[in-house]
Amino acid sequence: MKWEKTIVFFAAAALLAFAPAPARADALKSMAKKLVKGLSKEGNRKVAVLSFPYHDGRVGPGSTIIQERLTTYLAETGKVEVIERRLLEKVLGEMKLGASGVVDAETAQRLGKVLGAGAVVTGTLQDLAKNRAEVNARLVRTETARILSADIRRIDRSWTGSPADPVVVRPSPSGKNASQIALLLDTSSSMNGLIDQARNQLWKIVNELAVGEEKGESASVEVALYEYGNSRLDGRTGYIRRVVGFTKDLDAVSDALFALSTEGGSEHAGQVIERAARELSWSGEPGAYKAIFIAGNESFAQGPVDYRAALRSAKAKGIFVNTVFCGSHQRGIAASWQDGAVSAGGEYFAIDQDRPVLAMRAPQDDELERLGRELSDTYVPLGAHGERAKARQARAAAAVRGASGGAAVERALFMAKPQYSQSAQWDAVSAAQKGEALAEEALPAELKAMDKGERERALKKKAAERERLQSRIRELDEKRREYLAEKTAAAPAPSLGAAVLDAVQAQRRR
Repeated sequence: MKWEKTIVFFAAAALLAFAPAPARADALKSMAKKLVKGLSKEGNRKVAVLSFPYHDGRVGPGSTIIQERLTTYLAETGKVEVIERRLLEKVLGEMKLGASGVVDAETAQRLGKVLGAGAVVTGTLQDLAKNRAEVNARLVRTETARILSADIRRIDRSWTGSPADPVVVRPSPSGKNASQIALLLDTSSSMNGLIDQARNQLWKIVNELAVGEEKGESASVEVALYEYGNSRLDGRTGYIRRVVGFTKDLDAVSDALFALSTEGGSEHAGQVIERAARELSWSGEPGAYKAIFIAGNESFAQGPVDYRAALRSAKAKGIFVNTVFCGSHQRGIAASWQDGAVSAGGEYFAIDQDRPVLAMRAPQDDELERLGRELSDTYVPLGAHGERAKARQARAAAAVRGASGGAAVERALFMAKPQYSQSAQWDAVSAAQKGEALAEEALPAELKAMDKGERERALKKKAAERERLQSRIRELDEKRREYLAEKTAAAPAPSLGAAVLDAVQAQRRR
């Protein structure tokens, strides 16, 4: 009957309207097939796919989305070997290059040499309307910078948000050079591996954050820690606990990480993000880097707080929210972890939380570990607070000694940076160097037994020894970096630490 046909027509139209648009995927898949035709069957068929900035150099969520999809579709053709994005970004960072779509002859040759790539895929993105965009792509030979093939496609714009500022490292105003990282870790059952990764990679993370100096002021690094999803926590608060607020005392963070344990529970991702964004003392400086990293393995939509509302609140404060799903990439997408990252302008990662974190040993590592232990001996506690901090320092040193992933070396490297001694407000040596008066009752017994002259000489001797050790560690660090740069040929295995460093590297350039 006529009315039945009408109902069938509108039902079919509704299904088409709300179904995922295949044209978007088909367009980029066709683009990938066309691009690979530019490579001859002989020769180097290894390809790197760069990010797709807008025509004026700005980047947005679509820039990396197009990069990710083209990487996947090129790999699916089976006709090229595609370089994994994390390795590409690591190399670009080491070469001091942004992941832009502009590749001149010299840059192409450098990329080809370092990555072993025969070609790079480069291009630009342009918004045509609210829900449409145009992708311009080129396959460029690295040896000659000659364009081998090119294609233009119009696609559905599946992302939200406008392009950000050009990809540059922003100088921080007013001498401020701050980084704030909040780690939100799922401590429900089966998350022991995740906690181990955090313990083992904390010092590597803060070492990367500590790089940089603005107008003579060392980069400020603060870390906060939350646990959630543990049934031993109070259900009335959503099974969430703020373990450590923002602190520069990384020994305290390490101590807290090693004290964590797991127990089954409900994982309320939206609620813990909302709390971290609201409770922590986030910097108001425009140049500060602020980021939340939340890791877990259940649905991102669990709990009484809508994760999208929590993400909007965080984004309004200039906080990147990055999601780390402990499981397969596709499972994380299905559980809304990718949607959470995209909604907040962050990065989505999938890791195997039970995979041990391994690090290549360098010839300098044994000496660095020994120097780190000796450096701890140059710290002299003041008062009861100092005694507790000194005990934390000893526990942190002992903990990394048995940890994997080069944690003991990374801690030694961080201890040689000014951020470590600056955070030790309990240290008599640092206080004496600043000319601060030392209260007699706060001094440890060995200093109390000395007269004023002996005490000053003893503290100066400690300061000189500290400076010598720090200088030697920095020398060894340079040699170690050179050694590892020559030996490292592959991207690090997906892990919590690798995810944090990848996101920091990308987001600091925005």
